[in-house]
Amino acid sequence: MISIAAIGKRFPGNTANSLDGLTLDVAKGTFFTLFGPSGCGKSTLLRCLAGLETPDAGEISIDGMKVFSADEGLVVPPNKRRLSMVFQSYAIWPHMTVLENVTFPLEVRREDRAKERARTALDIVGLSAFEGRYASRLSGGQQQRVALARAIVADPSVLLLDEPLSNLDAALRDHMRGELLSLQRRIGVTTVYVTHDQTEALSMSDRIAVMSEGKFVEIGTPDDLFYRPRSAFTARLIGGANVLKGTAKPGPEGLTAVETPAGTLLSADKASGPVDVFVRPDRIEPAGADAPAINLFEAQVRERRFAGESTEFDVVPQGTEHMLRSRMPTSRAPGAGGALRLRIDPADVRIFAA
Repeated sequence: MISIAAIGKRFPGNTANSLDGLTLDVAKGTFFTLFGPSGCGKSTLLRCLAGLETPDAGEISIDGMKVFSADEGLVVPPNKRRLSMVFQSYAIWPHMTVLENVTFPLEVRREDRAKERARTALDIVGLSAFEGRYASRLSGGQQQRVALARAIVADPSVLLLDEPLSNLDAALRDHMRGELLSLQRRIGVTTVYVTHDQTEALSMSDRIAVMSEGKFVEIGTPDDLFYRPRSAFTARLIGGANVLKGTAKPGPEGLTAVETPAGTLLSADKASGPVDVFVRPDRIEPAGADAPAINLFEAQVRERRFAGESTEFDVVPQGTEHMLRSRMPTSRAPGAGGALRLRIDPADVRIFAA
């Protein structure tokens, strides 16, 4: 549905490219997320897809139609690209009613059955009862649904969403994640979603592109990026993994022994020489009295943070000065105290080539 090739963009005054030779295909009907820290280029890429920014290089095609080509000097305007966009601010008109907001795009295009189609879109997002209310009198979640209804009313080929949940409180954000994904699945529109929230990225996406400094670091499914990342950057960004430099050599029982600043860790991965290793905080677990001796260690607690269902610990393994972060269900978390007995399964000590 979307194909971009070697897209580049540099803003005046910047020494580095905001987008640096990006190439990507997005399959029809999928929920694709651009994920990364602020300033990595994800919103710039979305705006290039929408036609709100013009790249300096490359090509973009949407639903088989070329909408941008630097070589050909082709720039198709936004209103000819058969896509809709929902902004972070929603950008709805407060002086219009809900129905007028949703009807407006169809009236501008002089399309038939505008009100009938607008009411269908409002029914899809659950706002039929509010069609006569002014948009300024709606809650944040309701305003977001108006923006979504307005985006889908014209039956776009592609739906672009630029951090649409960031202005909502935590509880409403959780609720709207489910509603937004359900809506996308129901209407089957190809969706490109921008976020820096890993919960949103992991829970909603078919595929995720991890971005940094205008480049794609890696692209994959949520499961692959969380459990099998191919870079230390992704491991840190998604799930906040502990990443350590180390030197690998053959260890006991067919495992790999890695000398790290946090001590020697045994891994089920095969490697030799300089490596990076990562361990998810939730894989550093309390050890019972009968726990296997592999990767078993005592650690001093530096910080303890209660987070509802989970509790986080900053710990320093005995005999080292390196801090690790551990996360465990609060129901299993030890109470206050200065030391913990912890264990890491060798399968959870993952190795990258340095």
